[in-house]
Amino acid sequence: LGEDKKKSELGPLVKRLGPRWFVVRDVKSSELSLLYPRWAMSYLRGPMTGAEIRAARQARE
Repeated sequence: LGEDKKKSELGPLVKRLGPRWFVVRDVKSSELSLLYPRWAMSYLRGPMTGAEIRAARQARE
């Protein structure tokens, strides 16, 4: 979040999100937008397992 956005503003927005909706922020501005990637979701792999997260973190170090 940008400096001008507070967690209290984001909380209610996240609670209203439906399945496959995401809150995104443009790096060039502080505006938040809602994104519904209708077709991209079918190409995404899915959530990482705990073991995959640990392996990725170890690879970064």
